[in-house]
Amino acid sequence: MNNSPINSSDDFTRVPIQLLYNPPQKGDFPSQSFNNWRNGLKNVLSSVESSSKRHERNPIVLFLNDKYVCTYDMYPKAKYHMLLMRRKINTHIGNLTHLNTLNDLDSSNLHELREFHALGRAIATQILEYHRTHEMSRNPPIIMKVGYHAIPSMEPLHLHIISSDLDSACITKREHVVSFTSPLFFVEAEAVEQHLESAFTSSIALTIRKDRAQSIRSYTPMMCVRCGKAAVSVPDWKRHNKQCNKLPTKKESSGRLNSLLGWRRAVVLGEDADGADLIKVGSKKKLA
Repeated sequence: MNNSPINSSDDFTRVPIQLLYNPPQKGDFPSQSFNNWRNGLKNVLSSVESSSKRHERNPIVLFLNDKYVCTYDMYPKAKYHMLLMRRKINTHIGNLTHLNTLNDLDSSNLHELREFHALGRAIATQILEYHRTHEMSRNPPIIMKVGYHAIPSMEPLHLHIISSDLDSACITKREHVVSFTSPLFFVEAEAVEQHLESAFTSSIALTIRKDRAQSIRSYTPMMCVRCGKAAVSVPDWKRHNKQCNKLPTKKESSGRLNSLLGWRRAVVLGEDADGADLIKVGSKKKLA
């Protein structure tokens, strides 16, 4: 059921009412080359399209429709950890399929990005319902987070949908902890929308302040997301994370923009045949 595309000519944000979370085995994922790790998600997307063409169930897929796919994370950092991506097929209008990181975004992406985020939040809501129905009796309450890493380890553009427990054997480094607990390095979907909405001209594009982001990832203390206690080592953090019984709370948005998000000028390359500006954003060309 979860692998069957939901088709709609207008709404790509609908999710099955009963979404079943059934993580695959490591061997179900396409093999990853250590020398080409950054492109690993492209192999995942190729696997999705290959199984879709054959009308076969793909165990790494939680949900897909004609435009987007939500896959399980190969190395989940929490009880529930998924990645939402634009499918490689170009059946539907939109350019998120050509983007690799937040640095490729500008205000022209806002409409599709809102749709992308709405689907991510809908999936998160259904996972919460699944947790309450199937897991609440033997697991503590959770909240779901939806956002991006300021400096992603893989391409293309992907949205993390992850639970607040961060209880996982795959958390082995301090960077794993900080990348999901820092409210700056983990850039919430809403913050990206707010930043793009604040653009004062179409000739600028979003940029990540990478030096500061790298500093945050390298030097921010490992904090408990429930009580705020700092840990001195990953084992210490993991022990406390299992023992802390304070309930997680969803912080209300302050409306402030994420300070890691900045602007850069897009270079005008010329005009197309219809007179529209062709601009360069990073290494991408698009219509203004």
